[in-house]
Amino acid sequence: MAVLVCQSQATADGRYAVGRFSDPIARELLDPADRLIVDRVRADRVPTKAAERMAYEMVRRTGLTMVPRSISIDEAIRGHAARPDSLTRWQVNRGARCGGRTVCEAC
Repeated sequence: MAVLVCQSQATADGRYAVGRFSDPIARELLDPADRLIVDRVRADRVPTKAAERMAYEMVRRTGLTMVPRSISIDEAIRGHAARPDSLTRWQVNRGARCGGRTVCEAC
């Protein structure tokens, strides 16, 4: 599932909600084999074989749904951080190092 999310973010980067969504790192996090479908989707090269088309559409459509989801999560984190009783600045900065989408313990 993590690979699909990363592929979807990479597919959507610079294509949808420009100025509100970007993930220039996503493609670089993928293995070369996983980048192939990203490149194919970004080039709008639709496969003719059913199995390849299924993978293509899964990445493409998940990318379409990840953009509004990511924007909503980012806005929620920023809105919460602006409240006086919110997370500390340190916690929000830790989350920003994870793409600004979550506050996690991995940072």
